[in-house]
Amino acid sequence: MFREDNERDYACIAYFTAAELAAALITFDSASGGAYSSHIEGTRKELVLCLGNGAKMALGFKQYKRALCLATAAVEAAQSLPTHNSPDAVDENITAKNRRRVESSGWAFSFLIFIPEYG
Repeated sequence: MFREDNERDYACIAYFTAAELAAALITFDSASGGAYSSHIEGTRKELVLCLGNGAKMALGFKQYKRALCLATAAVEAAQSLPTHNSPDAVDENITAKNRRRVESSGWAFSFLIFIPEYG
């Protein structure tokens, strides 16, 4: 997937940062009473995608707690979004993929908390 480790590191940071930016834009729009809704169309979808991709990257780095948090946030964010006919629509396959990431990271994290060096 990535040719070099530093590319993988960069991709991981890029997904986290993009998710933070999307969340900030959404929060700003909410705080302004939706005054900028037309300007941030698609941002909610991008938030879900970035959180999910960040979770995938965290799983690759064996950062199971981070992966669990990101994947759970992606699933929760997608719940209120449409599944089609909208710039913010999130395909059901994406949500299913993020649910699998929740399960995978949750299982791995629960296993690791019983190992003293990880607890």
